[in-house]
Amino acid sequence: MSVSSPSSVPPGWYPDPSGLRQWRVWTGSSWSEMTRAYGDPVSAVPLVESLSLINALHRLVRYGIVALFSGLGLVVGALAHWPGTHQPTPLWFAATASDAGIALLVIGSVLFALALRELEGRWTVFAFVPGVNALVVAALVTHRLGRKSRYHRGCAGSALHRQRPQPTMALRRAAHRRAGPDAVDTGAG
Repeated sequence: MSVSSPSSVPPGWYPDPSGLRQWRVWTGSSWSEMTRAYGDPVSAVPLVESLSLINALHRLVRYGIVALFSGLGLVVGALAHWPGTHQPTPLWFAATASDAGIALLVIGSVLFALALRELEGRWTVFAFVPGVNALVVAALVTHRLGRKSRYHRGCAGSALHRQRPQPTMALRRAAHRRAGPDAVDTGAG
């Protein structure tokens, strides 16, 4: 392959301009014959297989987050104004608010546990620990979106440690195919 074009792109490995799933060496003036495979092809997951995950995340976003944090706010508020404190509320109100807060905390924790089960594909210990399940769900969703998670080290043995393709690489390949080697940004400079 000796397609040559004047270029300011430095020599290096770039996605193959022919569209094959491989890297090809750009010598600075032409494409060489030296190639290297990207790796295993990524198979698309049918929507039907992802439906339970989509439903679990939908319930979590719609009800679980609100329930968890509303319940936490109610419990903290009820305890802060319990009879006998500086600004007390009537006992019936404090007891009712704390009971409602605990119920909301339980509902939120259950929805986070169900979402974590769908994300992991199985039940894990993290699903049964309130609060921790929320952090692990946040980490797994962040990881699936292709961003680095601050909770990554706390999830040993979870799906975070499985290799997943990065969506940004596919976008770079597509942009490279449309623009050619002259438009490739190597990040230098």
